[in-house]
Amino acid sequence: MTKPVLLVDFTRVFLDSRPAVTARNSKEAVKQLNKLEGKIDIMWVDYDLGPADDIKPLMDYLSLRAKIGSKYPLSCIVVHGPREAGFQLLNAKLGALGYRVIRGAIRENLG
Repeated sequence: MTKPVLLVDFTRVFLDSRPAVTARNSKEAVKQLNKLEGKIDIMWVDYDLGPADDIKPLMDYLSLRAKIGSKYPLSCIVVHGPREAGFQLLNAKLGALGYRVIRGAIRENLG
């Protein structure tokens, strides 16, 4: 059975039928990560999560876990937001801690 993907996005959903759990804000994303530990291995994230939120609390959570020796078991973090700066920040911070961070295409996957 395929593990679901955690999608962290303010408005979008996957266009295909892949199994996914959606978090609409950073607080919900951290909650879902705790709930789904070991049940997901890929997370899609948008850096901007609406007018009053961004991905920083989730980045801080993943960073803290890695720094205390309890890195969250993700095979990949896919950044799909349109801002290159958001991708670069996530890649620099989380990539340095051993997370694999890649760029994902919005148009082909999300609507």
